[in-house]
Amino acid sequence: MKNKNIIYIIGFMLIALIIVIMYLFRFGTTTIDTDILNKKWYHYNNTNGYYDILELSKNSFTYKKADNTNNPNKYDNCTNYKYNKLNKTLTLNCNKQLKIVSFTNDKLTIELDNKTINFFKNIEDTLNYEFELAFGKSMIDYKKEKSQILETIKINSEKLLEVIKEDEYSKIVFISDNCTSVDCDLALDIIEKNNTQTNNMYYFDYTNLDNNLMLKLNGIDNKFLNDINFYNGIYPRIIITKNNKLVDTYELHCNGFNCNQYNINEF
Repeated sequence: MKNKNIIYIIGFMLIALIIVIMYLFRFGTTTIDTDILNKKWYHYNNTNGYYDILELSKNSFTYKKADNTNNPNKYDNCTNYKYNKLNKTLTLNCNKQLKIVSFTNDKLTIELDNKTINFFKNIEDTLNYEFELAFGKSMIDYKKEKSQILETIKINSEKLLEVIKEDEYSKIVFISDNCTSVDCDLALDIIEKNNTQTNNMYYFDYTNLDNNLMLKLNGIDNKFLNDINFYNGIYPRIIITKNNKLVDTYELHCNGFNCNQYNINEF
């Protein structure tokens, strides 16, 4: 009898243990690493050039996926969650699950909708991470390698005025010290590729653009604004000239890392 009782007790304890484990896996715990909470986590979306933002608090969930449209975000209805600490999974109130793959002080890796996504506390870190992932080198090394093309097509003030007078289309690139967007680096590759197809592409060093030169340009065609900010944007400026006319001008904007719209006919 004693042995039977012992077996019953052990059996009951095993069943109770299994039920507890199953309960924990099913419902988990609401405790999540506090270093993850109440912070903005950024992910650079290299397909559109915007930053996705993930925010978690003890009781709420927000995932903003930005783009250039007003279309609804498919995560707009995901506002809270239940957290399972054993499998590090957040069950969202919109029939989706988010798994925390890894976490350090500066980087948060998740799985969501069958995709692994890396978030960073610092905006520059996520941009650099995605850039190196896409191009196999850092932004610094990429710029150092590609910047050589600018020296090849660089012109001085006198040559700039001559180019504008020519009876053919010329493209003049202005990249100022204020050009800090990733497009400023990507533009170097576009310029390099286009330069192999045409001899009418030039680069003018922004630091040589003084008031006297701006007045001369404005005198040729008032579309050359007598305003340093016209040439000093965060994006590269392209100016197309012919016969003493500013035919067209625009800032170079890529879609994330995709700059295919700037081919030889459109750049």
